[in-house]
Formats: sequence, C-alpha cells, structure tokens
Amino acid sequence: MEQQERWAQARGLVPGPPVGRPGSTASGYLPVLEQNLFAPLDAESRAQFLAGAGGELASGKLCATHSSAALCVNVFQYWRRFLAMAYGAEREAALAPLLPACGVAPMPIERIDFEVTNVVNPRFHTAPHLDVQMRVRDGVVAIESKFCELYMGKPAAGLHGAYLRET
Repeated sequence: MEQQERWAQARGLVPGPPVGRPGSTASGYLPVLEQNLFAPLDAESRAQFLAGAGGELASGKLCATHSSAALCVNVFQYWRRFLAMAYGAEREAALAPLLPACGVAPMPIERIDFEVTNVVNPRFHTAPHLDVQMRVRDGVVAIESKFCELYMGKPAAGLHGAYLRET
C-alpha cells in the first residue's frame, strides 16, 4: 500500500483518509475518484458499480490507491471501449490480445461488465460480485481481483472454493 501512496504523491496527489472520514486511521484514499483512474468512469461502469453490493462508489472504496476494483476499471474499461465498434475484423483485432493476456484462449468477447452478481451458492445471504465478467461465445470469463489485500496484515485465506466451481 505504501508503494501505491508513493505513486500518487509522485504525481502531485495527496492521499489521505477516506473523504468524509477525516478522523479515520485508513489512508491511501484520493479526494477525487478521477485521480485514481486512467479515464473517468463511463456511464455504464458507473451504473454497474452503483448497482453492485460492494458499495465501491458510495463508500469511496474506488478512491483508494490500493483498490482492486479501481485496478480492474483501469485495465478493463480501456478494453470495453472496443466493444462499441461495429462487429467485424477491426473490432476482433482490437480485442484479440485481451483473453490471451488473461490466460484464456482467444474467442470473440461480447460484453465486459463490472460488479456482476455471481450466485455460486443459494445459501449465501449476499451473492458475491465478480470484479469483472467477460461474456464470450460459450460462457463467461470471470475475474476476482486481489491487488494489495495480501499486504494488509491479514492472513491470506485464498479464493473461496465457491468461485472455482464450474457451472
């Protein structure tokens, strides 16, 4: 997390406690969301985060320099802009590197969404929300991102087995 704060400071930004919580001991939050993103949230991304159960926008979590969700926005919102192109060779060529970069065989991508509800077990009171879901021809590619969580002083629990179940 300290590296992320140094990244912000090197760009003239001032990370601190979450906005509206000046007495908080939490740090690494930027006062303006756009300071933590390469490009502003597009309308669709904003709507998806507002609908998600994680409260990433309302709580200011996306403003954290150590936010896994912000990491996902910075990577995948870039690629989602190519989905606005007309279907065809140019669109497919633009998107072609994405799935192989994620360790997945190349195939056409239909959608890229954030904070997607993933009912992995009907007994969960709140279904997990995947950070990113890419809809492809025969299913989905799901991403649950962990950026700085391993360095926050908590024991590493790993990814819950429910996320690994094939449907």
